[in-house]
Amino acid sequence: MTERTASSPLPGPDSERTVIVGAGDLGTRIGRRLRNAGRAVDGWKRDPSTLPEDFTGVSADLTHPAQLPELPEDTTAVVFCPTAGGRTAARYRAVYRDGLRALLERADRLGGRTGKPVRLVLISSTAVHGGESGLVDESTALHPHTATGEVLAETEQLLRSDDAVEATVLRLSGIYGPGRRRLLDQVLGGRLGTGAQGAGAQQRGATPDVDPWRISNRIHVEDAAAAAAAMVTAQHCPSVLLGVDELPVPVGMVHDWLADQLGLPRPWPQLVPADGSLEELLAVGREDLLWRSTRAHGKAVDGTRLRRFLGHLEHRDFRSGYADLVAETAEAE
Repeated sequence: MTERTASSPLPGPDSERTVIVGAGDLGTRIGRRLRNAGRAVDGWKRDPSTLPEDFTGVSADLTHPAQLPELPEDTTAVVFCPTAGGRTAARYRAVYRDGLRALLERADRLGGRTGKPVRLVLISSTAVHGGESGLVDESTALHPHTATGEVLAETEQLLRSDDAVEATVLRLSGIYGPGRRRLLDQVLGGRLGTGAQGAGAQQRGATPDVDPWRISNRIHVEDAAAAAAAMVTAQHCPSVLLGVDELPVPVGMVHDWLADQLGLPRPWPQLVPADGSLEELLAVGREDLLWRSTRAHGKAVDGTRLRRFLGHLEHRDFRSGYADLVAETAEAE
């Protein structure tokens, strides 16, 4: 990994550079895909020493916006994907809204010098759609119902207000994959449903208030990275895409499927009708009569436009996405 400041000579023969602002796990995966496509990649983070060797690492802290470096002269795109480092509105405002404002100032200056607008891909969240019920797509209005969701909506609006950049937004939901085992560990630990009851439940970190019929939406981290990278490289990019897989599903069905794969009792044995099967429910889709006859509720995020844009997803739903994690867990037992 090469470290430099914005004034250092530009390394390598790559003709187009993408700056990943917030090069954590997701940002690094996005950068690797762009490097494989032949693009130069700068990774901006507080400690760039952990970045891959073929990234150019730049020390940058979004909570000190005045100290952010200028964008390199050959930058054609920026991916803004920081992590807040806390769940308060103040922290989100400092990192997302104020950090993006400082970055837009630098992108505007670069575009003014080169005469070419920088494409800026903002990684946002479906939290901006709040507690909507029913089908949600890219045309659905923003109705955040949490303080942090409101900050993300403000951040999107800030980006849209800057005519000097080519703005595009990817709203992700429920990122999972390697290193993201929370759901799997809850099932393994017996912390859900029937396992969250009885003696010792509190010691196991039980979560008895989970609603198994609440529809959950998710995307595998590699599909999220593929989507963001494609939004950088595509000749024509949509202004907004919802980053989810093909199967919005009640979260209890995900828990039960994971338990089946691990040979454990289902946390929610009452979820599937006596004359049906879990796989049948998962196969029929949300518009089928069998699906609509259940108590499923909440927002089902429609990823049709993302699939059309990418051509396909590596993991069409959670069963494919969790397969490797389940296999690794079974081998370790």
